[in-house]
Amino acid sequence: MSCRDCGTELSGAFETCEFCSLGKEDREVLRVFLASRGNMKDLERHLGVSYPTARGRFDALLAKLGLVDKAAPDPPLSTLEQLARGEIDIDEQLADLGSRWETPRIAYKPFPVCHFMHGSLGATAGW
Repeated sequence: MSCRDCGTELSGAFETCEFCSLGKEDREVLRVFLASRGNMKDLERHLGVSYPTARGRFDALLAKLGLVDKAAPDPPLSTLEQLARGEIDIDEQLADLGSRWETPRIAYKPFPVCHFMHGSLGATAGW
């Protein structure tokens, strides 16, 4: 290892970090992402690309660092496969029907504003 500026050389056995294997572009993506405190929109603007492209570049960087979780299987297919292998008891699954509701996750947005404004606008509209 040597310094390009002064020519000082250092020899020996050194451990590398997980970021040492990254190329210059990947290090820049990581630097901008960290400097923007994880704001993907800032990364998008810095790279001059669309959000999906910026997200793809960042996901590729995470994969190079080994930080990507295994892709989650499609839940319905996974459930059917588990059922076919006998890993799921159908009677146990049927007993759970009607005890868990997904209604709170469903929303209707009648106005193009944040959810805090819907009550006021609804009252104003006479709803």
